[in-house]
Amino acid sequence: MGSEQPYFDGYVGKSRIQVPNKDSIFALPKGGIFGPYQDAGNYTVAKLIDVKTLPDSVHARHILVATVDPRSGQPIMEDSLAKKKIDSIKNLIDKGARFDSLAAKLSDDQGSKEKGGDLGYFAGGRMVKEFDDYCFAGKTGDKKIVKTQFGYHYIEIPGPEKF
Repeated sequence: MGSEQPYFDGYVGKSRIQVPNKDSIFALPKGGIFGPYQDAGNYTVAKLIDVKTLPDSVHARHILVATVDPRSGQPIMEDSLAKKKIDSIKNLIDKGARFDSLAAKLSDDQGSKEKGGDLGYFAGGRMVKEFDDYCFAGKTGDKKIVKTQFGYHYIEIPGPEKF
């Protein structure tokens, strides 16, 4: 027997859960199990694995070196070449190059490159899991290369002085 609902490995805010028993689920101790209960015609069991306080939104900027075309899903650059390119971009920034200038010239994210890679503030769940996980677990000033299904991102969580 299988499950109709895929397993989700991540944190979800209480306000984003739309089940009638959410108060009971969030009142569980870590490791506690609630259910089975009926949710939209399915029998469901919920387990509270961990609790974490996360912000409602975060601010980030990034430079993307794409390995696939986001529209077609077709490969556009070998993984090893993309990794070398993002490492080179990181090294330039570490040596004092301006993030926004490099993003405008080198980022494959057409939506943010004109803004120097700035994504502004966004809520959890708006980006792919790896990107979201890094941004919401990070703190002001953190910088890191993160691989996602789209390629390699050099992500920075800017402080108020970057606005």
